[in-house]
Amino acid sequence: MRLPIKKIMASSLHLSGAGHILRKWGSTDLTVINHHRVVDDVFSTEFSGLRSLVSASAEMFERQLVHIKRHHNVIEGSDVVAFVRGQQKLPPRACLVTFDDGYLDNYTVAAPLLIKHDIPAVIFLASSRMDQPSEPLWWDITANIVRHTEKQQAELPLVGLQDFSTALQRDHTCELLTAQMKRLSESDRSEVLKSLSNILGTPDANETPYFMDWKQVRSLHGSRIEFHPHTVTHPILSQVSSRQVKFELSESKRVVEKETNAEATLFAYPNGTSRDYNSDTVEALNKCGYTAAFTLAPGPQSLAETTATPFEIRRVYLSHKDSWHEFRLKLDGFPRALASIKRK
Repeated sequence: MRLPIKKIMASSLHLSGAGHILRKWGSTDLTVINHHRVVDDVFSTEFSGLRSLVSASAEMFERQLVHIKRHHNVIEGSDVVAFVRGQQKLPPRACLVTFDDGYLDNYTVAAPLLIKHDIPAVIFLASSRMDQPSEPLWWDITANIVRHTEKQQAELPLVGLQDFSTALQRDHTCELLTAQMKRLSESDRSEVLKSLSNILGTPDANETPYFMDWKQVRSLHGSRIEFHPHTVTHPILSQVSSRQVKFELSESKRVVEKETNAEATLFAYPNGTSRDYNSDTVEALNKCGYTAAFTLAPGPQSLAETTATPFEIRRVYLSHKDSWHEFRLKLDGFPRALASIKRK
């Protein structure tokens, strides 16, 4: 089987020593790793939701943990808070492991491996889902409609004629749809979901939980796993009113602190690109008592950057599609270096 060009290039760059050069430059960097989901089998027929949100298989995730423990100084979320507040320094090659949304597999698959290797982590919770763990968010609903339709092709809103004859093509359609739908207002997105259901049919109800509940969250507290807010309902904050922004930030913080009985002053922006938040969002975070916030702009970043812009901390976004060499290059900052070269 022919390897994709991207993976061949990643392997070549890794073997050339490019990552070693970046690592030497990055000894005073903060590397924040971003995961969403970790599952035993990415391609299981029992998998439910948007497959592109899977960050790694359980096997790859454990391999990653062993690597970062060997080559980095893994820190806790509270260390970042103290550093930004000027209360402590961070060690060389500091690394923080984070998860977004609060999926159930964070509890059933990822947490046991984190505990096994004594690695701390931060899980950012979309807090409404801990009360309704069986209620999927809109992208998982979209994926389930597409994956379970009996049709082989159909004309769909936003993306036109789509072929569903293979699982790979269905996943591709899911990615096309979610990319377009995340730019819609909540009401327009709801209309698209209704249209998709009318065209493709509605899959059978699935009562299997997607997310952790509060009891599971609390059971992990004290295992070096911290919980911080990721809003209440996961809107893109630059697309909603200032009133809703204030609610999403203040209410998620209040609920997470109440349920965990711990300070929750870190935040992760939903979707996380530069157009998904703005200066008003940062001001609102400040007013709500947050200390720092995380984006999905490619990292790592210097400690000086972290001090200067604590509400725009970069992260290394991981995908289950990443080869081992791609993971290593991402961790060493190659995507950020490449993006910087392209801008010049």
